[in-house]
Amino acid sequence: MRRKFSDAFKQQVLAEHVQGRLSLSEIARKYDIEVRLLKSWMNESAASLNGRESGIPMTGEHLQK
Repeated sequence: MRRKFSDAFKQQVLAEHVQGRLSLSEIARKYDIEVRLLKSWMNESAASLNGRESGIPMTGEHLQK
């Protein structure tokens, strides 16, 4: 069965990578998700930051550092 993740969860997970504490592989293992899914979320987040309507909205607090 396919799992669904909230935007808040995606923001939390991606923030760990943006802050440089963990690699994508480490984050994937920590949350039991595929690296390719994290990369997909990163692309969605970038699209959101570039003003596109779709994507994971990232707040400033997650992008600091």
